[in-house]
Order: sequence, then C-alpha cells, then structure tokens
Amino acid sequence: MFVFRRVLFIAASMGLTEYPVFQLQAMFYVTTVMIIYLIWYWPFEDNFYTMIEVMNEVTALFMLYFMLAFSDWNPSAELRYTYGWFFIAICMLNLIVHLFFLKRNLWNLLK
Repeated sequence: MFVFRRVLFIAASMGLTEYPVFQLQAMFYVTTVMIIYLIWYWPFEDNFYTMIEVMNEVTALFMLYFMLAFSDWNPSAELRYTYGWFFIAICMLNLIVHLFFLKRNLWNLLK
C-alpha cells in the first residue's frame, strides 16, 4: 500500500503537470485512502506506530489544503505569505512531536 502511494504520487506529478488542480485532487484522494486504510486495518504491531502514521497522514492532508491557497485561486500575495507561515508551523509541529518521541525513546534506552 505504501509503495502504491509513492507510485501514484510520481504518476500524478509527471502525468498531470499541466493540470495542478488534478495533481492536488489525486493527492487528496490518496491521502484520504491511506488514513482510512490505517484506521481500518491497524497494520503495525504496536498501536503507537499506527497512531503516528495516522498523525502523519492528517498532517499531510492539512498541508495539502494549504497547497490550494498557493494556487492561482488565491490572487493575494499577502494571504499566500500568511498561509506559508501556517504551512511551516504545521510542518514544524509534526517534527516536534516526532523529535519528542525520539528523545523519549532514546532516554529510555540510555536508562
């Protein structure tokens, strides 16, 4: 499933270069299907890892929503600038969560 997602991403990126709206639409569908798959099947042995993957997919979905603001539908450069900072904040929040759990696991291993 994960490899299939990457193949779809590459196909949408290369095959739909003239239609960025359809690229985003394809990514919305693929990300939503991945969220449904993860919640439905819980593919990892540890529930923690499944929840982290769900968080990653939801973060990707939020970031895709912001990509709409960077398209030609939004003519305001100031609004794009503001949305850019929100985009960075969501990305950084995801990174901080991952670093927290990495630090916690490292600390437990060192103890």
